[in-house]
Amino acid sequence: MDATVRAEHPPPPQQVARLIANGDPALWSAILHNRDKHNVTATLETFRPVELVLRFGGGPPRAYVGCFCGTAAGNPTNAAFFDLEAADPEALIEADDAALFQAVDGTPQIIRSIATNKVPALFPIANPNPDHLRKAALIAANPAFRARVGEAMAARHVEDPAAPPPPVEKQIYGGFYAKADRDLLAEFQRADWSRRREIVDLLADGRLRQLGRRLIAFHAPEFMSADEAEQFEAFLRERWNAPDAPGTEWTTIASATRAIAELRAKPGADSGTLNEIAAFIRQRTVDRLFKAN
Repeated sequence: MDATVRAEHPPPPQQVARLIANGDPALWSAILHNRDKHNVTATLETFRPVELVLRFGGGPPRAYVGCFCGTAAGNPTNAAFFDLEAADPEALIEADDAALFQAVDGTPQIIRSIATNKVPALFPIANPNPDHLRKAALIAANPAFRARVGEAMAARHVEDPAAPPPPVEKQIYGGFYAKADRDLLAEFQRADWSRRREIVDLLADGRLRQLGRRLIAFHAPEFMSADEAEQFEAFLRERWNAPDAPGTEWTTIASATRAIAELRAKPGADSGTLNEIAAFIRQRTVDRLFKAN
């Protein structure tokens, strides 16, 4: 059978389940065991290292080795999973709140969330690594640390109704868009820029409209109105000139300048490339200041 046809017509879930059940009965039994959140919680609360399998986007599944590290304050079905291969808990047990929140919300993520009531792909490990056992024992012996982790996890999901909406990059997984938008996106891929400009205005999903307008601004600015061009320039100026602070999650003029200086100080730095990047930043700065005035 042609690969394209197979991709367009995947086997039904019942057939996939049957293949797993017949091909690996032990794996199927472990999956069924995780249907009950009480079973999942009991497995976690042994503080034994376990394997958690996750899949992000269209990428292949990935396994993480970790152990239970508390529950989110106010939400007992949101368990904390400490990645035993990513860090040593000893370094975090005495850390301040900022470092602990970074472990929960930063990249790489050291402490992940497990929804115990959503059948997580969680599997016991028959013969855990001795170092993993040592780390897990440290977490088991520190209930105060687990409580702090729970507070950090709860704080991660607090939403201020008066706060501005998150940037569109953080809204990508905020819900599926309608079939009508999917059809328009398919047409967008084939269309010229003039038609793409029309399609963007037809999209119902605000995230798609915003991303579509950015594409037009970068690749076909001649199809923007004067107001749109002015808004886009203001957006870029704001991004470029944002403070070089932990809350700024993109590259700014200040952070780029700092990074270039740090790279220049390293042995073997490619000064030619760094000079080109610095010149680009200076030119962008001059261009934005000129347009702003």
